[in-house]
Amino acid sequence: MAFYPIIRKASMHTTIPLALRAIGFSRTRGFSIHAAKPVSTVVGKKNQSDDVFDRNLIRLLNSEIKCVVDSDLFTVAVDVPTGFPFKVEDNDGGRTIVLTREFEGENIRIKVDMPGKKDCTSDELEIETSIPIVVTVSKVNYDSCLQFGLRCFPDRFSIHSLSLSKSGNPKDGIKYTGSSFLKLSEHLRNALNKYLETRGLTSRVANFLIEYMMCKDTEEYLRWLRTLKKLIEY
Repeated sequence: MAFYPIIRKASMHTTIPLALRAIGFSRTRGFSIHAAKPVSTVVGKKNQSDDVFDRNLIRLLNSEIKCVVDSDLFTVAVDVPTGFPFKVEDNDGGRTIVLTREFEGENIRIKVDMPGKKDCTSDELEIETSIPIVVTVSKVNYDSCLQFGLRCFPDRFSIHSLSLSKSGNPKDGIKYTGSSFLKLSEHLRNALNKYLETRGLTSRVANFLIEYMMCKDTEEYLRWLRTLKKLIEY
């Protein structure tokens, strides 16, 4: 577990070619069972067709790894901005990061996931990359906390849910969850957005999270490809 800043490489507009997803494999084997003969549990050696299949799979993995390494995702450096209000906790091999800070007697915790599917609303022709995040605001010596569900877009955050939970166990929700966030009055929704903004969820933070998580998504995908290749080659 490490606290950043570090330098990571990312690109906001480059996608990873997924050659493997476009390829399907099938293996069929014929066999027969004879009641008079005991069934052997000894695994036989790979035959020639197995070796051909494995070599082809490794070749495809190497091609995919090269596509990732050669992409523009590794040409742009992304730094944690100077004066960034949160500590960033990142674990290699995980799909999430956690941001934390203390703010006027409150503990702010933000769990950030990998980029999701691209979203397009009826009011917008642009298709934007977004990432799901959960923001928990708790107070010292108070038994309840606020939990917001948001989507993070370039330059902005969008709240889609709000709930009250027991501090220390966000899954232990309070029985009455309140009205759907979208059914709240516009003035109340705006005030809640401002509430989060004053606690550090600004457009600057939104842009950093988009780039950082796109970078992490790429790094974890590359790590996964290399691990898979090692397993096949072993």
